[in-house]
Amino acid sequence: MIISNKKFAEEKKRSDALKKGNQVKILRKESYWYNDTGSIVKLDTGIKYPVLVRFEKETYSGVNSSNFAENEILVVSTKK
Repeated sequence: MIISNKKFAEEKKRSDALKKGNQVKILRKESYWYNDTGSIVKLDTGIKYPVLVRFEKETYSGVNSSNFAENEILVVSTKK
């Protein structure tokens, strides 16, 4: 399997932007936290929803974190 340099660079850029502590905006419309921001707590690989995001606001059942796919979040600010 051959991966083009352009595709490899895009994947590298995406993985560099997703780091623990970064603030992200949620793009998944079905989510309780749609258009809300939270911070990345954990990054995993090889699963459908690898990014665990924690929020200040809780759901009605007291949950304050959820997993999202990389294409369902947008990095708002990075940790310094």
